Amino acid sequence: MLRAKYTVGIQDAEDRGSDCWGSGNFGASRGSRTHNGKDVLVPAGSNFFSVSSGDVTKFGYCYRGEGYRYVEITDREGNRVRHFYIKPNISLMIGDRIGMGALIGTSQDLACKYQADECHSEDMPNHVHIEVMSGLDSKVFFDPDEYEFT
Repeated sequence: MLRAKYTVGIQDAEDRGSDCWGSGNFGASRGSRTHNGKDVLVPAGSNFFSVSSGDVTKFGYCYRGEGYRYVEITDREGNRVRHFYIKPNISLMIGDRIGMGALIGTSQDLACKYQADECHSEDMPNHVHIEVMSGLDSKVFFDPDEYEFT
């Protein structure tokens, strides 16, 4: 088993950390809820590779009525690893079995949705949000930094 390694192209992606929009760390406060994943900085339009092996089980939408997408990989433990703000690779299909490090798509431009305003001094940094949801209970999330991806 391997600990999370986030790769974009050939370089390791950096943690988003904290900025004027908040923290991209797992468990960070989001008002009445917590951040259920981890954000890693990725330039818009970059190739992004799966942090887990498993079966492609869903191409979802991050927000209703908008084009921001996610790719879900279900690992052999039955947990769902979601990669948010990814335009899925057109050759990827539901049911495909992929390995860790497989190209799953390209990162999307978040600055189009989260622009600087009177409350935020800058656009939200482009990033990919990675969350790991229990296959047994969809209300249980695991810290991607602590999860042992297979």
